[in-house]
Amino acid sequence: MTAILITQALIFQDGGLLALGANVFNMAIIGVLAGYLPYALLRGRAAGVFLGGVFSVMAGAVFALGELKVSGVPMPAAALAISLALFSASAVVEGVITLAVTRALERIEPGLMRRPEGIGGKRVLVLAVASLTLATTGVFIGSAWPDGIQQLVLRSGRSTGGAGWFAAPMADYKMRVLAMSWMTMPWMTKILAGLTGVCLVYLLCAAVGRVLSASRPARGRGET
Repeated sequence: MTAILITQALIFQDGGLLALGANVFNMAIIGVLAGYLPYALLRGRAAGVFLGGVFSVMAGAVFALGELKVSGVPMPAAALAISLALFSASAVVEGVITLAVTRALERIEPGLMRRPEGIGGKRVLVLAVASLTLATTGVFIGSAWPDGIQQLVLRSGRSTGGAGWFAAPMADYKMRVLAMSWMTMPWMTKILAGLTGVCLVYLLCAAVGRVLSASRPARGRGET
């Protein structure tokens, strides 16, 4: 999740650098912990997986709204109610998607969700193809409406953007530097940006994983 948020901020200009720390705390820490709690308490049952997706979104949303309140962003009751309603709908969708994905992974590799070894071989290829497919088709099913936070800020009369010192190379999820004319079509620029984002997240996670693995002391044969 942290790798995704960093890629969104630096590459797609989504979230912003000043909000990166808060976003990591809300989604990569609080959201993950809140999502794992029902999964652990219900021992991986379907209800626990679904509630994990719901709680992860709602916990991050509540913390984000609290941070905006502390920052002085006005929150009229009507705007706050709309934001919470949007987050609640998103949370339910997240729960359904999480349950569907985990069931698909269990069909690919039975017992995968209950052991830490991960998967290998052809199953990795299947997951890679699925990720790239979602990255390309998500352009056509993604909503262009503002999310709950954007709705709240817009209704408060504040701008959600502005001039900055850093220009992201693929702001608004659009690949802007393209060599061929057919690649400049709006849907194609977004597809290419999505594919690039998936690859960058993978490379970032792989690099961090290698660094963490190298920093761990090697176990000797006689250790237990």
